[in-house]
Amino acid sequence: MIHDLLVSGVTVFPGREHFEFVPGINVVVGGNDSGKSHLLKLCYTVAKWSADGGRKSLPEKWAEEQRLKRERQAAGLRRQQEAKLTPEERQRLKEEREAEKKRRAEELKAVAEQEKKKQKQARLQKEKEAEQARLEKEKEAREALRQQEEREARRLAREQRKAEMARKKEEQKRLAEEARRQETEKRLAEEARRQKLREQKAEEAPPDHGDDQ
Repeated sequence: MIHDLLVSGVTVFPGREHFEFVPGINVVVGGNDSGKSHLLKLCYTVAKWSADGGRKSLPEKWAEEQRLKRERQAAGLRRQQEAKLTPEERQRLKEEREAEKKRRAEELKAVAEQEKKKQKQARLQKEKEAEQARLEKEKEAREALRQQEEREARRLAREQRKAEMARKKEEQKRLAEEARRQETEKRLAEEARRQKLREQKAEEAPPDHGDDQ
């Protein structure tokens, strides 16, 4: 149900006109060219648009109705003209229509094939781009792996150098301690030898008899 209607810029309603309706029957009264028929057509269009679920705008709905109306008028005119033709003319007209229908079918087929070809080209182009993207990702992955391996190799080399330096340092420390130990042993052995020599000299020296005299 239409409760009210706001019209603007439509034929006899150049400005903004607001029409309100009441439940039940509404009577439209006015002089000639006052817009009664236009108002009824607008109400009909709005009602049809609402019944259609609003899938199309009012201008689109109006244009579609006008197109259908023209097609019905053209079909009626063709039937009237065909009724005046002779059998031979009707046969010729039928053959022309069939030829036209065949030509249109071939055109549609050509268009469909062209569209199919375009879709195939687009699909191939898309697949090519996807393959290029995949190869690029694989290349980036290989490069990242190579860089990671290089970093790992450098890290292992640093660790090996550190381990080698630590081993050399430990070896130097061990050699120094061994040298000190040998030096200590040599010094102790020398002291022991000297002590033994002193003891031997002390034993070999004649006794002193000065006190007896």
